[in-house]
Amino acid sequence: SVTEIKRRFDIQDQTQGQRPFQKKSIFLRPTFIQEKQGLSGAETGVLMHSILQHLTLQENMEEGELTRQLEAMVLKEILLAEQARQIDKASILAFLASDLGRRMCRSPKVRRELPFSILLPAERFYPDMKETGEGIFVQGVIDVLFDEGDGLVLVDYKTDKVRSGEELAGRYRLQLELYAEPIETIYGRPVPEKYL
Repeated sequence: SVTEIKRRFDIQDQTQGQRPFQKKSIFLRPTFIQEKQGLSGAETGVLMHSILQHLTLQENMEEGELTRQLEAMVLKEILLAEQARQIDKASILAFLASDLGRRMCRSPKVRRELPFSILLPAERFYPDMKETGEGIFVQGVIDVLFDEGDGLVLVDYKTDKVRSGEELAGRYRLQLELYAEPIETIYGRPVPEKYL
């Protein structure tokens, strides 16, 4: 997956050449710990993605409308009531009120949680596989792709805590490039803008 490629290259950068391809333990925090300590960064990210996936987009959304939509998501069992209470509504409203958020709301065609797959040359990720002709099947899910007529706009939601936009851009540059490439190939249209 694109996320795994990004993670492995981040590890490789940090370990300076050590082998990054090791199995990682996967575990979930018990509910009682989540309730006591609040949501972790990863849990917050998953929750925000889920809300933004199901939110009915509209310009100039007010807090009352957002609250109404969150309550509807609870009724549809998309969210738990406790999760809806922990949401940073101000961040969602600020995003929708931003220039990018307004553009997304005005777009006639917004695709959310768009899966893709593409075969890329293995040598892009493993230089020692040059001239083998091998490929790597890469797959991922694009958070948002919206159409503005003259091109497609790619948006990837992030809830990371960072000191600057440059830090965030550096961290996810490879991921955005790997998302834009299949979009341009599959749709035959340019992706002139990519946003985090």
